[in-house]
Amino acid sequence: MHFLWQFLSYSIVIWVALACITFATARYFRWWCIPLGQLAVAAVVYWQDVNWIHTEMRKPNWDGTPDMDIVFMFGVLIRVLLINTALLPFTAIGCWLNKRHAVAFQTRVEAGEAHDLIGGTGSEGD
Repeated sequence: MHFLWQFLSYSIVIWVALACITFATARYFRWWCIPLGQLAVAAVVYWQDVNWIHTEMRKPNWDGTPDMDIVFMFGVLIRVLLINTALLPFTAIGCWLNKRHAVAFQTRVEAGEAHDLIGGTGSEGD
């Protein structure tokens, strides 16, 4: 099977969930959480592939292929790499928005406009 067909094997719901996981870890957490997001994506891909293979193996006329062997696990690894690579733009956008938010917040703090955001009551002069 051509490797581009790998991207069509999941439903749109799974793709949206993977994109949200990738974007959210890059946007709302520190940079060192990005690999955790990629591991979460890998777990979802692994779960989907194992679920698919078990469904195929439970069919009444199963002839021994596909099965869970080292080739299957290698295929899952390739799929994880392909899908995480395809989701890199969501990571980049999340990182860019995170950095942009941090710079804007720092600018507001330096200007004294962020009392409500950092726990101030806004009535320090009273």
